[in-house]
Amino acid sequence: MDIRDVRPHHIADAMGLPLNVLYKQVRRPESNYHPPREEIDKKGQTRILDVPRYPFKLRLRKLHRFFQKELDFPGAAHGGVRGRSSLSSARKHVGRAVVITRDAQDCFPSIKRRLLGRELRALGFVPQCVDLLLRLITVHDRIPQGSPTSNDAVNLLFWRQDLRITQELSRIGGRFSRNADDLVASTNGRPGSEEKAGSALEDAMKSLGLRVNQRKKDDHGRQGADACQYVHGLVVNSGSGIRPSSDHLRTALSAGKGYVASSHLASPTTLESVACKRKVLLGWMAYFGGTERSNVKHLGHLLRAGDRQVERGLTEAGLQAQRTSWWVASRRGPGPKELARIWRTKAATAR
Repeated sequence: MDIRDVRPHHIADAMGLPLNVLYKQVRRPESNYHPPREEIDKKGQTRILDVPRYPFKLRLRKLHRFFQKELDFPGAAHGGVRGRSSLSSARKHVGRAVVITRDAQDCFPSIKRRLLGRELRALGFVPQCVDLLLRLITVHDRIPQGSPTSNDAVNLLFWRQDLRITQELSRIGGRFSRNADDLVASTNGRPGSEEKAGSALEDAMKSLGLRVNQRKKDDHGRQGADACQYVHGLVVNSGSGIRPSSDHLRTALSAGKGYVASSHLASPTTLESVACKRKVLLGWMAYFGGTERSNVKHLGHLLRAGDRQVERGLTEAGLQAQRTSWWVASRRGPGPKELARIWRTKAATAR
């Protein structure tokens, strides 16, 4: 669907609501979200999370699917676009002479409603759609972190800049990709191409009111082929293709060993925690599965070893029927929380 043809009733239909009900629901956008809360990420940085309340979150997931199905995002956009990922973004820069990266400082809270509205109008959304979308994909005058449509909002914001940077770099033999607020360009080493690529990335961020993360620029803003070139934490100048960084490999291996160790201690009180560790390990395996070189096979051995141990404990407790899906709730059986409850009940009865 062409952006200029999108109307409010298309958005309402996608979200499964009558248009008048949708307008009523977004009259006060803040009421659809939990109060903002601060969270410290793995790097020790503080993030402000705006998490939608459960019924509204389901509607936003439908809106996300509408964006993915109906909007043809530029080829440079990889994060939050169906069929693309950080892996596909990194793969565009394999074997290049120089890699240039730029990251936005506090990207999500820095994107103001007024700025996003300007870009939506420039893309061709009719005024009624602009107002409705802003009420749906922003809150507290920012793009919410924790919403199903957060990456869609960032991709809409960068849409015109993605096209402009791609066109500019193509003239100098450069390549460009973007994963959320992580902008990456690579060149073939032509004189002056590095400076032009870096300027193109920074000019794009400046035009959108975003500040460059100076620390990340100083650390790996320019990466030559004489050392490891990292794109989204992936090494792109490996002879065998893209591969995870050594830090990621160590973290994933630690997650695998942690899952196996916790599986030996599986009990009614720890089963939910064990299921969470399994989910983390499975995420690393899925991430590594798209690379040409990683320890994903060894992680698979650890996953199966942990599964066998937990299944042994469930069997001894008389819960062997859940051998294949104990870690997640499904139509075939209860999830770890319900299984833990049943396990406790059986243990108490046995005493």
